[in-house]
Amino acid sequence: MANLLSTCTSESGNIQHISLKMQAGSMSVLMSGS
Repeated sequence: MANLLSTCTSESGNIQHISLKMQAGSMSVLMSGS
């Protein structure tokens, strides 16, 4: 059970990391565009 919980936690952590990277990427695109 603990193994399943840690798997779910790491999955959500990856999703957060990806969304943060996408936010940073779109921000840098806006910066270079202006």
